[in-house]
Amino acid sequence: MWAISRRWVLLIDSDSVQKKDAFSAVWIGYLGNAILPFRLGEIIRSYFLSKKSCISIVQLLTTIIIEKLFDICFLLGLFFVISLFLPLPSWIIFSGKLIAGLVLILIICLILIYKSKKSFQDVCLKIFSKLPLGKFRQYIEPCSNSFILGFKVFNNPFRFIQITLWTLIIWSFAFLLNSCILWSLGIDTWLPLSFMTLVVNNLGMVIPSMPSNIGVYHYLAIVTLSIFNINPVTALSYAILSHIINFGSFIIGGLIALIINREDIGSFFREALEAEK
Repeated sequence: MWAISRRWVLLIDSDSVQKKDAFSAVWIGYLGNAILPFRLGEIIRSYFLSKKSCISIVQLLTTIIIEKLFDICFLLGLFFVISLFLPLPSWIIFSGKLIAGLVLILIICLILIYKSKKSFQDVCLKIFSKLPLGKFRQYIEPCSNSFILGFKVFNNPFRFIQITLWTLIIWSFAFLLNSCILWSLGIDTWLPLSFMTLVVNNLGMVIPSMPSNIGVYHYLAIVTLSIFNINPVTALSYAILSHIINFGSFIIGGLIALIINREDIGSFFREALEAEK
């Protein structure tokens, strides 16, 4: 979480953000993802840091989108490297290519928005001005400005390299943890197996679903391990154990962060979700 928060601070690129606040925000956001559906923890994470730094929620959400793109691109790159050395089922290869295609389209759209800031804002104003938004109409321009501000990290090539290096560090730690869990269950932790379970599980977690990705996480873990002829019972044990370790730590760490920051969990989550509305 420390590495994730450091990378996020680099993405935000603002002197008003303190590292300790970003660290707490990440824990609280992951707690939100663990107990709420559809990855609403990202909104809660943005709301917490917005309160601490006075940066708009929209701008912070934009940086989280970019953060996720860094993660997905890294995981997809790892996936295609593995596929060069390991025969994978055709449906997995197809899924990887489909995700890569969608990510590429999203990246192209974001680049076009970034390169044509004024045109993007004009289009937003033109589209939303025709909708019956009432009092919310006044927020259209500030929100579009905040969205554009979320991309300012790309003005600094050195900062981009730093973020890439932090992404590598984050996933190196994740790989070590995943390998330890596999090893504890007596599963041979050779590199392709450990990398593949890490890649498939985390790409699956990107998709908004039930709290803690219950069901999706376990299914993907079992299916991935079945490729390597791992016993279904052992695969299920891995899915349950890794899920408990990952999401259990999110819940405990998030609760500690709320307590340290003197936030009541019920009222805080309610305020965060109402603020986004």
